[in-house]
Amino acid sequence: MAYLRTQVTSPKAQEAVLELGSDDGIKVWLNGQRVHSNNATRPCRPGEDKVRIKLKEGANTLLLKITQGGGEWSATARLVGVDGKPINVIVAPNG
Repeated sequence: MAYLRTQVTSPKAQEAVLELGSDDGIKVWLNGQRVHSNNATRPCRPGEDKVRIKLKEGANTLLLKITQGGGEWSATARLVGVDGKPINVIVAPNG
């Protein structure tokens, strides 16, 4: 398994959609609360899972856990507005 962590800074409290892809299973926590889980065996396809989340104003910690059934692993994550359009946030590369 692999863990990926980053910090997302939002200028205001706002709803967003977290679009995820993973090879294989994935669990996601936002600010310590689990917001998504998919115990899948699949190749990574960006946006395959979509999760509606609520960002708080300021710093938000995003943690992904990727489980691996065999071979290589990978994951993708993208934040968009509930309308599917880009939103104004800053993602720290090293959280």
